[in-house]
Amino acid sequence: MSEQGGAWSDWLAIYEQAYASPTALREQACPRCAARELSLVFTERSVGGDGYANLWCGHCLHGIHVSRSLIPEGATVIPRGSTAEQENLVIPDCRLVWPDGDDGEQHENESEVF
Repeated sequence: MSEQGGAWSDWLAIYEQAYASPTALREQACPRCAARELSLVFTERSVGGDGYANLWCGHCLHGIHVSRSLIPEGATVIPRGSTAEQENLVIPDCRLVWPDGDDGEQHENESEVF
C-alpha cells in the first residue's frame, strides 16, 4: 500500500473483481486506508451500453477512473445524458490514483474531479 493512495495495480484488481461481480465490492478494503467504503459507479456514454467507471473509497476519497468500459449487469449506472451536476451528486471529488510511471513513482492529481 502506498501512502499516496494505494498502488494502481491494487485498485485495478479491486475494479476487475467488482466488474465481474458487483456484490464482491462489499468484501473489499480500500488499498489506501483499509476502510470498507468502496463504491463503483459507471457513467453511460452510448446506446451500446458502454461508458466509463469510477471506483473510490468514501472514507479517504481516493480512487481510479477507467475509460471506455462495457457496463456490466447489476452495476450502478448514471444514465446517458446526465449533466455534470447530476454526476457530481453521486460521484464525489476524489484524488485520482494514476498508473505507476516507468520511473516506478506513482502519479496523482490532487483534487481532480472524476
